[in-house]
Amino acid sequence: MTTRTTSCAAYGAALGFMSVQDAAVVVHGSRSCQNMMFTSKSIRETEKRKYRGDLKLMESRRMVCTEMDEMCAIFGGAETLRRCMQSLVDQGWKNVFFTTTCAPGLIGDDCKSIARTMEAENPGCCLNGVEASGNMTGDWEEGFNGSSRVLAGYMDEDPEQDDSVNIIAERYFYYFNQNIDDRILKILEDFDVRVNCRYLYRSTMDEVRQFKKARCNMPVIDDYISDTVLGQTSFGNRQATLLAPNGFDAYADWADRMSKTYQPKESLQDTLEKVSSSKERIIEITDRNCSGKTALIYHEETDRIDWEVDALKDIGMSCIVVAKNSDRGSVLRRNKDVIVEDAAKVPEFRSLMREHCPDILISDTDLGMSKVKQHYDVKDRIVSESDSLDICAPMMKQFYPGAGIEGTIRFLERVNDVLGGKGAGSWRNDA
Repeated sequence: MTTRTTSCAAYGAALGFMSVQDAAVVVHGSRSCQNMMFTSKSIRETEKRKYRGDLKLMESRRMVCTEMDEMCAIFGGAETLRRCMQSLVDQGWKNVFFTTTCAPGLIGDDCKSIARTMEAENPGCCLNGVEASGNMTGDWEEGFNGSSRVLAGYMDEDPEQDDSVNIIAERYFYYFNQNIDDRILKILEDFDVRVNCRYLYRSTMDEVRQFKKARCNMPVIDDYISDTVLGQTSFGNRQATLLAPNGFDAYADWADRMSKTYQPKESLQDTLEKVSSSKERIIEITDRNCSGKTALIYHEETDRIDWEVDALKDIGMSCIVVAKNSDRGSVLRRNKDVIVEDAAKVPEFRSLMREHCPDILISDTDLGMSKVKQHYDVKDRIVSESDSLDICAPMMKQFYPGAGIEGTIRFLERVNDVLGGKGAGSWRNDA
């Protein structure tokens, strides 16, 4: 599996466990490792809560550290972990999960055994964790999926089922500084659907236990993590899977399928007419600047981007995709006519740009943008207003738009603005 992020597995596991709102997380390692995790998450929480006007206690305050030092690194730190977890239990925490950094992995601390013994000694408590060993076992995704494997082990096997849904694996960093994390709730509310569990984003341990009570699992993002999580939480054929929609046609199809099981607040025909009207309006708005233009989409973090390609094609643009995993199935489920290039060929980006002559560059990561600029410095084309470097075309940073059609409309409006000369850069603050 290719690495999509620069963060280690220990951090991914910590974020996965932090999604359980009534759980504390122990970082077994040095204070510096925990400080980087704490600082990174606190900054994002502060920005997001400021943006949303949410003044609740920051989640990162539930993260503590064993503060391993040289003595622990020499003689072992398992007992330090036990004392730290027991202290949290004594404070009243019923759910305590750990993640390990590089040092415990290097010296071989048997942290799982410590947790199993403590769980047996403390009935009614969930005491467990992931021996992530920093980045020794993989990247952010591996740790995040590891936390899901642990949480899945606490799910009740055969609860009485109802008509609720589980929202699967919303990604914390995709929602950073965006007021879009409730869009999925809005489209479900339109069908009077109750959410059972927002798994791996915001839930309680009781909601995790009752995960299999829901009739339907709804991944918000179509990617490797969602596929893995669904495999970990599958329960025969009892729970259906329906991907949350991104974009016009996807939303229309989703609404049609939902109306067969749930009761919409307005008629399906009215919903489809609204979608069609919104699509026609954005096509009209963008026709002058976008129709007939070419977009080069450079992706390092996002797996499948059909929603983005669909949206750009809707307004008459053609697309070339440069992705970290050049396997077409990992990038696009549909859109078989779209060219997919391997990001490993970035050193040849100059020839790639000259071959396709895109009118706009769209990337999901600053790293991708910097690589594009590094390998292409021709000075006779458009200069991005948000960058001091001369590049071949205006550049725009793309973030996940949220479920439904509102985020897609914002995305296309931003593309239209950039191609119309109103400046390039991130559109995330517009969401």
